[in-house]
Amino acid sequence: MREPVPIDVFVELTGAPVEHVRSLREQGLLDPDRDGRFDDVDLVRLSLLEHYLREGYTIERLADALRAGGLDPLLGDLLYGDARTYTTEDAAMRSGVDAASLRALFAALWFLGRDSADL
Repeated sequence: MREPVPIDVFVELTGAPVEHVRSLREQGLLDPDRDGRFDDVDLVRLSLLEHYLREGYTIERLADALRAGGLDPLLGDLLYGDARTYTTEDAAMRSGVDAASLRALFAALWFLGRDSADL
């Protein structure tokens, strides 16, 4: 399920510097379908990428590992695979949960996943 947003909204939501997000996108680590829009999976990607970057990886090393198929299976297969995606409305119809509740759930999960210093 994805609600794509342009880069300016994405950086506002995440607090990540726009040049950092652009660098990650240029390497295919964010917005891998290159449509110029960011979605909820990019939020997860950014969180995991930031973890790897704090551990000493560089953007280039992560991108090379992704291209070579050498990333952790969770990061490589789940976040960069060709899995089918759904809009909020599609997911709501398939799950029997209304779209507004799904949006609220994702908003709550993002809030709970943020660094406690941001709360």
